[in-house]
Amino acid sequence: MSSFNAGRYAGVNSSDFSKLVLASAGFDAHWLDPLARLQLTLRGYEQLTHSLLDIAARHCGGRLVLCLDGGYYLVAARDVAMRYPTVADAQRAGYHLVGGGFGPGSGAHYIGFRGFGSFDPANPPTLIYDGISPTSQIVGLMYLGGGATAPEGFAGPNDHWHRHSNVCLRGTDSLFPADSDVTAAQCAAAGGNFMAITTWMVHAWVVPGWESSQGVFSHENPNLRCADGTFNTDAIGRCQGS
Repeated sequence: MSSFNAGRYAGVNSSDFSKLVLASAGFDAHWLDPLARLQLTLRGYEQLTHSLLDIAARHCGGRLVLCLDGGYYLVAARDVAMRYPTVADAQRAGYHLVGGGFGPGSGAHYIGFRGFGSFDPANPPTLIYDGISPTSQIVGLMYLGGGATAPEGFAGPNDHWHRHSNVCLRGTDSLFPADSDVTAAQCAAAGGNFMAITTWMVHAWVVPGWESSQGVFSHENPNLRCADGTFNTDAIGRCQGS
């Protein structure tokens, strides 16, 4: 338990109290913390935050300041990534290849049709690999989020969420490059399903040895190249033969 001590000086009155709620948002209670062993989940932190919002709304006009003292989002993301070291592990867990192959800079995406609700770094919808063979290695994760605006996601301002437009899929295979000028009619003629705009998404390059020089949340990872060491692709944006 933590305590809050609010000093008062002589002459204060009721108007001087409850100007705002200031919370030190530490993570000692997180389930990954090695000392406290309190096992608080991300859902638990969400509930605590809603409680603080309610207190602030009742007592000080909704003024709430959260000072981030630490965090385990990236630790939790790295931990879950290492549970699926190869494509074979991902497939056994129910993940399936989407997009049809491996693209330089972005890797091969395996989607598990999970984690589509509230953001949870320990429950990524998509795993990213350095190829599509059963022994291909995990390199990162991708998170998804709905809504008109990007999700809050990871703590801090650095997780730059993005969306793609004009996506045409037949099942989980891309028929045209994302963000191209393909129309719904062209997609239908090719036997695909047209998506004018995708859900929000962000990559997280959290796997040791596969850190991106452009940042942990960069859209592309320059370490991910085709088998011949180049970024040469076919018309869809995949490496030749992937």
